[in-house]
Formats: sequence, C-alpha cells, structure tokens
Amino acid sequence: MNCMIDLTPIENDVSQNGIDKEFNISSTFNGDLEKSNEIEFAIINEKIETKSRLFQIKSSIHRCRSTPDLTAIDQPTIPKVLSSIELRTENEEKEVDRKDEMEKTKTEPLAVDIPKDMSPDEYLKHIIQHTFGFRIEPIQSLSMSSHFFPLLTAENYSGYTCDVVRAVTESNINYLRSLHKSGTNLFCCNKFGESILHMACRRGLSSVVKFLLLEAKVSTRVRDDLGRTPMHDACWNSSPNWEIMDYLLRIDPILLFLSDKRGFTPFQYSKREKCDALKLFLREKTEYLIPFQHILKLIS
Repeated sequence: MNCMIDLTPIENDVSQNGIDKEFNISSTFNGDLEKSNEIEFAIINEKIETKSRLFQIKSSIHRCRSTPDLTAIDQPTIPKVLSSIELRTENEEKEVDRKDEMEKTKTEPLAVDIPKDMSPDEYLKHIIQHTFGFRIEPIQSLSMSSHFFPLLTAENYSGYTCDVVRAVTESNINYLRSLHKSGTNLFCCNKFGESILHMACRRGLSSVVKFLLLEAKVSTRVRDDLGRTPMHDACWNSSPNWEIMDYLLRIDPILLFLSDKRGFTPFQYSKREKCDALKLFLREKTEYLIPFQHILKLIS
C-alpha cells in the first residue's frame, strides 16, 4: 500500500501573507472534541491526584518535624506516623497493581511476518487491537483544547530568536544548555506555531531533540498552524531518524494518533519506501504504548 502522500497541498496553505491563522473548526470536529475532552479530563484528574498525594506527604513530613520531642510520642502523633506508613504502603500496592496490569496486557506475540498490504497507520491500529482489544481512529490536533496543547504566549514567540535557531541548526548543545540554565524558555516557536522541536525533528538533529526533551524538558505538546506536531516533522524527514522517533514514541505515543488540518497522520508524511521499516519499528516498540493504555482507550 502506498503510504506516500503528495505534500503539495501544504504549500497551497501558504499565502503571500503567511499561513492563514483562522481555523474555524466545523461541526465535523464534534466527535473529536468529545474524545479530546475525555482525554484531557483523564489527564487533569491524574495530575490532581498526584498533587494531592504530594501535599499529603509534605504535610506529614511538616507535622513530624514540628513535633518538639519525638521520644515522647503521645496519642495525636500516632496517626501522623501511620499516615506516612500508609502512604508508602499505598504506593507499593499501586506499583504491584501497575505490574499486574502490564502482565494482563501481555498477549500472544505479533506475527513475525508483517502484512505487506497494511500501511503503517493500519498496522498501528492492528497492534492496538491485538494488544489491548480495541481499535483507534485518529483525532485532528486542531480540535484539542489548551488542556492538551498549551496556549502559546508572547514569551514563547519572543524566545524564538536568530541565535536560538542558529544553535539548533548547528546542534550547538553547549549554547542551548547555557540558555536553559540562565532561565531562557526553550519552548519557543515562530509566528506560525512551529517550534524549535519541530525544526530539530524535521532536520533529524537527534542530539538537539535529546537535549530538549530529556534535559530542558520541553513539551512535545505543540502544534503549528496546520496542526502538525513534532511527530509529523520526524516522519517528514526524507530518512527517518530512529533515535528521534524512539524519544517521541516513548514520551508521548498519543502524537501518532493526531492528524493535521488536512486529516493526515504523521505516518502519512513518510515516504513509501519507508513503510516496511516503520512497521518493523512499531512492532519492536509496542511496550511504549502500555503506560498510555487508559488514554488510548478514550480515543477508541
């Protein structure tokens, strides 16, 4: 199956005044919006629960430190100590539950022979169906709200300077690191919403991508005015950089299921001769999907 898509229409979206920034999402996005809200609700709940657990732990530590004489433990201090123990026990139980969940997802291995008649997108759906028991369809990234894709601010735009762009294109990690340590926000983009992470992925600059994601902790949740994510640009590369693909897939596999303004997924930006290699890559990295099973379920 031909997974090569004529990218010419992308150029047609560019006018003399730049890319049209006005996207009126039609009613056809309603289904995607509902799924988007469900996904965002799950993510927000997870963050709230995490913050709540941290607050409880910090409160317990504070109470223990404020006790004037720890040798004389009176009745009120006992629940505080037990609370700390219970929290640790709860975390251990959750770790056991997580491992049990991973065991449950283990099914029969995927067939050694990858179907030749499947595109990478269809093979990805096949993997999800085989591993988790449900099927997924792509969602347009432009239908996702600010809970998933943070709103860009003046700071994000002002950080996109000539010096930063030059450092990225030259893979000058030392300079980028000095900017990061000085407090410069590297989650920056141009007026079209294209970030320096987009640029590094499209150019195959693995050292830059590694620094931005693992050291500077730059978010993968960024889209340009056409709805393209860094995963789109990574697949757009004439020769996919598997190290970059690995970073993105391990950190945020949800990006594989987000389509751009025209409805194209990241894999639809790849060349036809790379289809078999992409499918092999997916089969080898199936384990990266397991921690995101609950979010993937919401997309199905």
